[in-house]
Amino acid sequence: MKIEKNEQILEAAQLEFLNKGFDGASMEHIATIAEVSKRTLYKYYPTKEVLFDKIIEELFENIELQLNYPYSKNESLQNLFDQILSIKFKLLLDDTLIRLAKIILSEQIKKKDMDKKLLERLNSSHQPFKEWLKLCVMDRRIKANLSIDELSDYFNALVEGLILFPLLFGFKDKFSKRDLEKKRKIIYTGFLSIIGYDY
Repeated sequence: MKIEKNEQILEAAQLEFLNKGFDGASMEHIATIAEVSKRTLYKYYPTKEVLFDKIIEELFENIELQLNYPYSKNESLQNLFDQILSIKFKLLLDDTLIRLAKIILSEQIKKKDMDKKLLERLNSSHQPFKEWLKLCVMDRRIKANLSIDELSDYFNALVEGLILFPLLFGFKDKFSKRDLEKKRKIIYTGFLSIIGYDY
């Protein structure tokens, strides 16, 4: 399939899933929006499930591209961590990501078991932060007697619990600037405290 045509299909599919959810989305309508024949669409994406899986894959690839955490021995841990929070906040506050995450979650709830591939992708999205932590440990900038995995889990539980889950489950439609500053401070002080950083 030509790259351009594939992009048209994926853009059309994302729009259809966002507007109608998984159950309401129509392969026929996706073909119409993408300006391809139904035959062409089904040739490369034989089912709606396969197409939706591709949308999820693209979503995670996009997330992973954005998770580039800066590290420098010469920069304070405070400044470095502040940059990480800015990257995470920008990502988790993206409306398209939240809307797609809601559809993914609703599909997972229907299944008996969580999709192993999805769990692996979720896990791999935490890897860049683990690599950042390893650099901190190598430079003896972290005093906590916790493993890299434990520190990463703690950080992600703070960020996702305060930012992602309220949006995902509809407790909040959006956060005010003041809300975000408060949450940022909670995450900032909570994590720097647990790693034994004096600031």
